[in-house]
Amino acid sequence: MDKFAYLGMGITGMAVLLFAYKAATIALAIWYELAYPGFCARVHGLYTARKRLSLVVGLVNSIFFFIIVGVLFSVEGGGLAIPGFTVIGIYAALSVAAYGAAYRDLGQRLDAGELEFAPVRALIRGGILVEIAFLVPLYGQAMSLYTLFRGLGAVIIALLTQRRHARAARSLGSPED
Repeated sequence: MDKFAYLGMGITGMAVLLFAYKAATIALAIWYELAYPGFCARVHGLYTARKRLSLVVGLVNSIFFFIIVGVLFSVEGGGLAIPGFTVIGIYAALSVAAYGAAYRDLGQRLDAGELEFAPVRALIRGGILVEIAFLVPLYGQAMSLYTLFRGLGAVIIALLTQRRHARAARSLGSPED
């Protein structure tokens, strides 16, 4: 085989991996929506209503996440590598929920004329369009980071206000009791 055949196989392999990654991100966002619909609705509400605050909180927390991971991995002897990987796993899980808010936002705008709102349909439509937009060189990567930080901020704010939200629901006598 010549070098162009290897190059072609490498490019094809990268394209398949990229497609699998993007499909998995959309699938996980759908799973989050089905498993935690109330939480996802709160995240989406914060994503759309508190744009600047979500962006700042997401950016600051992302910086701290990577500082913590850097410190954990730089300890001599590698004794703190497992906690470092745990922090990376938590960040990845929060990132999927963050992208889910963006998918739902775009999908809801596309479904604005529909009589019935279906969150899964909105996630699928929005996810496909958002992930295709992320493939545009430079602009797509910048948009991906903006979406990640804004969504991550909304997820973190929703997690931090979850206890207060649950207390308010109990005081109103919600059917959860």
